[in-house]
Amino acid sequence: MTVGGGQEPAVEAHGVDQGDPYFVLRTSYFVYLAYASNLRLRSANAVQTFNTARELRALAPGFTFLVPRWAWRESAFAAVGARHLLRLPFNAFSHLWRTTGWSYLERSWFAIRAAIYLARRREGVAGRVVYARDAICAAWFGAGLARLAGARLIYEVHDLEQWNPSRLKARPAQPLVRLIDRLALRRADGVVTLTAAFRDYLDRVGLKPAARTTVIPDAYDDARYRPRDRAAARAALGLPAGAFVVTYAGLTFAYRRLDALVRAFAALRRERPDSLLVLVGGREGERAELARLARDLGVAEAVRLPGQRGQDEVPDYLAAADALIVSGTVSGLNASPLKLFEYAAMDRPIVAVDIPAIREILGDDGARYFTPGDEGGLCAALAAIARDPADATAMAARARERVAPFTYRARAAAMLAFAERIAVEEREDSAPPAPQLLGEQGRGQPGASRRGRGADSVLSPQRWGAGGATPRPRHEETE
Repeated sequence: MTVGGGQEPAVEAHGVDQGDPYFVLRTSYFVYLAYASNLRLRSANAVQTFNTARELRALAPGFTFLVPRWAWRESAFAAVGARHLLRLPFNAFSHLWRTTGWSYLERSWFAIRAAIYLARRREGVAGRVVYARDAICAAWFGAGLARLAGARLIYEVHDLEQWNPSRLKARPAQPLVRLIDRLALRRADGVVTLTAAFRDYLDRVGLKPAARTTVIPDAYDDARYRPRDRAAARAALGLPAGAFVVTYAGLTFAYRRLDALVRAFAALRRERPDSLLVLVGGREGERAELARLARDLGVAEAVRLPGQRGQDEVPDYLAAADALIVSGTVSGLNASPLKLFEYAAMDRPIVAVDIPAIREILGDDGARYFTPGDEGGLCAALAAIARDPADATAMAARARERVAPFTYRARAAAMLAFAERIAVEEREDSAPPAPQLLGEQGRGQPGASRRGRGADSVLSPQRWGAGGATPRPRHEETE
């Protein structure tokens, strides 16, 4: 079901004509390799991985889903058929020596363990495709584990490891960090980015040609995030009916510039004394720091910090709002925050940091934008929504229409479609040359190497589309 009453994107053949003689992938040979950051879905990474796996299971019941787990700890991923591989908890040594190197070791072990698991099951398997979204795992598979596993590699890159705030930062480690990016990106048979801006950047700097990359943005759960009655939501949460409510929701507050949001809100209170700021989520220390800032600014009584809430509770907080905020993102060019899609699906006005990745989804008139770091601009955007609720309502409707296609079902279909095209290439690369009639030499044959197809490649933007199998928002159709 879609938000907005539109048609669900067609997914029956996962974007591929099953009458095509080069359709070769059996979905049981699709492998989703996911280094989930939290087995109990207490991180955005884990939520996105779980929802994607759930829809993959609906479309491709036989696919393999590999997730690491220490001992027999409870795992939400068991509900979607995850195969749990033994996790060695190297990160536990961080209290002895604080370094990202422990995380690299832990993820390296998972990559090696996954490759061994697949290698033991490769007999009779053709067209296997491993879809990885972790940089370390993708680098190991690019370095040779994919061949051991008898698989092609697709890497869903969320950021360069060189830009990761948690990367190894010691100067001697920088060649290793750069090598991780090169192995993961250049050795992958196909790359998925979340935004067209990042796809174009990778092409421009020579890390991956655009013709080998497809864009599959993040998504939202359309069964959970849909418009709800504002008054009923406020009554359920005990929020004042007549207040101007500004809301941010996220599992963590780190790197989201919520300190700037609190300061902008304090300035807004001078114009709108009835304003209320609700910050949903965050870790205990993050909430305490923002509470201190609110006290220092004299707005403590107008700032609510309800803490982390269950997934079924969050939509009520969003529905109760007059304005929903994307105050900052961890990444820039490849930012595709889950909250952006969830906010828009709730049919509430959005105020967002002005970066190309967000405009790709919402367009120029789907949100009120402010320049990164401009607290005055953030305050002005909030004030504009408060002054003209009719315009804000129309803006919210445009945003809702534009995110409607980006469901997890459509995302899973796009992933499978891309994997099928990679599998088609393996069939074509390994096939003997097709018989040629006299005079046919030089014409393009199905067995031609994938490396030389140029603009007509099955993975090229001309044939595939920058948004994968997911329909593109209206404002992107002329790109």
